[in-house]
Amino acid sequence: MGLWSAYFFAKLLLFAGGYLDFNPWLNLAFAAFTALPPKNGRQRFAKNLIAVPLSIVLLYHDSWLPPISRALSQAGNLQAFSGAYLLELLGRFISLKVLAQLAAMMAVYLLARRKLRLSTFVFLAILLIGLFPQGWPSFGPAAVANAAASTTPGLTPAVEVDPRNMRPEALDALLTQFYAKERQRQVRFTPAADDVAPYDILILNVCSLAWDDLNVVKRDKDPLFARFDLVLSSFSSGASYSGPAAIRLLRGNCGQTEHAQLYNPPKPECLVLDGLQKAGFEPHWLMNHDGQFGNFYADVRDRGGVS
Repeated sequence: MGLWSAYFFAKLLLFAGGYLDFNPWLNLAFAAFTALPPKNGRQRFAKNLIAVPLSIVLLYHDSWLPPISRALSQAGNLQAFSGAYLLELLGRFISLKVLAQLAAMMAVYLLARRKLRLSTFVFLAILLIGLFPQGWPSFGPAAVANAAASTTPGLTPAVEVDPRNMRPEALDALLTQFYAKERQRQVRFTPAADDVAPYDILILNVCSLAWDDLNVVKRDKDPLFARFDLVLSSFSSGASYSGPAAIRLLRGNCGQTEHAQLYNPPKPECLVLDGLQKAGFEPHWLMNHDGQFGNFYADVRDRGGVS
């Protein structure tokens, strides 16, 4: 196996830290391929020529990154990022702690490979993960869904979501139950009484910002919030990006729907600003950007019902 054992040790380290998933059987098959002894230099070159792209594909498969098709569909948006912003994103993505751990592992590996046949430990570790999948921690989507279901009032998983075994049917059942409950939600605005003092409603949509983010940076108690008459802070998000999030917000008179339905014509009774306008408010819309990235302007106008 040679230096390929370092590849597997690095993945096992990332898996142990929750930075990576690990499919034991695909990795076992790839480990068996890298362990094939070449008979000459030409065969060694050919084996590595095949193994390098396979290792990259397998690493991506085991990562928490989105599917390749999803990443490619966003390539056009990525081209709009400046070089400085891409560099900043790279700095957020790379963890110095993880790099230090990998460097320490590599140092130990280089010392140990002089005395030990490390490929044996690679195969043993992969087999243990494959034969005893319940004995290892998981920090992936299923664990997040399980935690969300256990902490969200009124939301109980239809089936057991095992955080160590990401079963698609369990996640699908939980999501189906969520949407079924959301279909029952409906908000209706009524005009204020004549003797009520006039007031404004400010709807502030900040890209990629959630209460959890504010909690992490210790800004959830910012003096700005003390100036509000009403602050809603106990809710979860049904979207992962600014365009879909804005559509969901502006259709907030109804419960959450599947992502694909966001791009269907909106139901008039679901539009927040339409409902507020019928209740006597005059809507105004302001952005601090041109709205072209990700088709944000059109999403808000056409799918969010903002004229």
